[in-house]
Order: sequence, then structure tokens, then C-alpha cells
Amino acid sequence: MKQANSSTPKLSRLREFPNTPGGHVGFLESTRDLVYKATAMKLGQVALRIPDDVVKEAVTTIPWKEAYARASCLADLPEKVRNRVTDVLAWDLTVGTVDQISELLRPAVFDLRDAYQRHLQPERKDNFHIVRTAGDYIHAVKNGKVPVARDPKAPALNASAASMAAPGVEESIALAAIDQMHALLLVLGGDREQTIEVLAARVQLHSDMAYNEVCRMPLAGFASRALELSPGIGANARQPQNGSSDQTVSSEEMPLPEVGRQQQADQPNENVLPSIEGNHVQVAEQPKSPSPHDQSTLISTDLNEAPVAPTGFLGATALSQSLKIHPTRCKAFKRKLGRMREAKKLLDDDWWEPSERKHRAPAYFYNSASRHIQHLAEKYVGPPGLETLPTDE
Repeated sequence: MKQANSSTPKLSRLREFPNTPGGHVGFLESTRDLVYKATAMKLGQVALRIPDDVVKEAVTTIPWKEAYARASCLADLPEKVRNRVTDVLAWDLTVGTVDQISELLRPAVFDLRDAYQRHLQPERKDNFHIVRTAGDYIHAVKNGKVPVARDPKAPALNASAASMAAPGVEESIALAAIDQMHALLLVLGGDREQTIEVLAARVQLHSDMAYNEVCRMPLAGFASRALELSPGIGANARQPQNGSSDQTVSSEEMPLPEVGRQQQADQPNENVLPSIEGNHVQVAEQPKSPSPHDQSTLISTDLNEAPVAPTGFLGATALSQSLKIHPTRCKAFKRKLGRMREAKKLLDDDWWEPSERKHRAPAYFYNSASRHIQHLAEKYVGPPGLETLPTDE
């Protein structure tokens, strides 16, 4: 049975909880805590041998009518949230109903505090711009807007995470391209507007395209082309120039690693063919590649490193970068990956543990081509709050 609120009580504790929306919310939180303590006292009455009159006094001293009056004063907050609190405060507070009221009041006051904090935030101008093409990104940079892959407006209050769709393929590609363009502008430095115009001009000249055609390019293609044409950053930076001091070292001049010499001294292996690349000797076995768990076919190529991981196997950090995991979700992705490995939800070919681990080297390596790992990565490519949150099944 609900109580009648015919008379409005005089407000108390105004020094601590003034007659303001913030003071009213604080008073309701204090009332919520008193109800919770009275409930705990009632539930532990038998075990702690608490007298009935003590429990009754804890319930009757709660300023229940004043709480209802203060909640009714919050006219600026959403009506749905305010009514949820007043509906609970309209109950008759007794020793028999205090535990049920506590269960209903706590989430209602939590939502009330959340609504009040949102109300305090000043309304701001929409400063986001959804991008799909190079022109969209150029427009965002030149107008001081934040380029995004989807509308980042906050969901409605109490909206469940499951109701928000995961980013699609197009949005995932746009997210990766936006990150790449942000990193490129950061490395090049200078005025961002001027830098993006210079990049667009380079792509236009080297691709023999009109400026409008450059603006219509998908952002991912524009980012890749701009990176290639950036001196000292793109693919040309990794190629030795004419007159460079880098020289090809023949296999006769390059000493084999200790492990390779030891194997050559013990017995020659006709299936192991050395090849020279850069300043390292790479050893490959033919005709088939070794299994990630077959330690006998893995040969270290550096005296200061642990055994080399099989092709396509990366540490958790490198794997996060390769699969375009959002920077803010890398730790969660790596924790989930470890739990899947421990729960044996990954196949033997999906991961590899080296027999020896050097200092600061990854303890486990993961197959970047594994469909299980790629399926998990799809849940972590977007920022938190804009995709379906992964479950710990």
C-alpha cells in the first residue's frame, strides 16, 4: 500500500543538502543509504541478536516524506527517471517493506544521479563529421571537425549495449583509415590544413587525377597512396637508395649463427636451405613448413633472440596492431585472447609457445590467419560504446 503525501514537510539538513537540484539528489542518495543500512540490520537481526525495537527505530527515523518532497522538486530532470524514484518513495516504509524498497530504490537513485550529471553538461555544438572519402576527411580537417566513422551521439539513457549494432565492414575500414591519416599528419607535423592539402596535391599529381577525383577516392585508398608518397615514411623509405652504404652480403662472408653452425657440424640437413636477406640468415625447411608446436625444425637467427616464431604468428601486441584493434581496447582483446587459450577454445594451430623465452619477449604467439582469432578481433575494432561488447562465454 502506498502512502498519502498530503502535507509537504519542512526541509531539513539544508546546510548539507541545500534547496537546489544538486542538494535534492544528494539527500536522496543519503536516504538510499539509510534504507540500505536498515535492510542490512533487519536481515542480520537473528544472527547478530538485534532487538526488534532497534530495527524499528532504524526504519522510522528515515526522512521518508522529505525524500518524496525533494524528489518532486526535480522538475528539470527527465520525467521518466524522476517518476521512477517518486513511485518507490510513495510506498509505506515499514520493517516489512524496507528490504523490497531498498532493492527498488538503489537503481532508481543511481539513474537519477546519472540524469542530473548529464543535465549539468552544457549543450555543445556537434563537432563530428562522418567520413568515407578523402574529400570528407579534408573537409573535416579544414573546418576543425573530428572525423569519425559513424555518428558518435550518446545512446538513450539505460540503452543496453546489445541494442547497439557492431560496426560493419565499411565502418571498420573507415576507422582504420582515419587512424592511419591521424598518424600520418602527426608525423609530418606543421599546420594540419596545409599538410592535408599538400598530401592531396601529391596524390593528384602522381596519379594523374583531377582534384575532384581525388576527393572521391575512398579514404583507405587515399591514406595508402599518401603514405607511399610521403618522403621518409612510405615504402620508398625502406628501399636502399643509390650510393647507400647498405651492401649485399654473400653467404660466404656472412657467418652462420651458433645454432646453425652446431647443426652443420652435427649433421648436414639437405632440406634446410639458407637464404640471405639484409644482414640476417634465414633458414627455411622444404618442402613443407614446420608446425608451430614442432620445436625441432625452428632455428634461431639471432644470438640475442628467442627461437623465431613460425610465419604468420605474432605476439599479442603485434597481433592487435595487425588486426586493427582499437587502441583503447587492446588490453581487453589480449586478456580475452589469453582466456580463450587457457580454456582451450583455440586450436593447436592457432597459437605457439616458444621453448625458451628471452627477456621482454612475448610468451605466446598467435596465428593472425586463424578464423577464431579474426572472429574475436571483429568485436574489438571499434571504440567502446559503439559496438556490441564481447562476452566472456
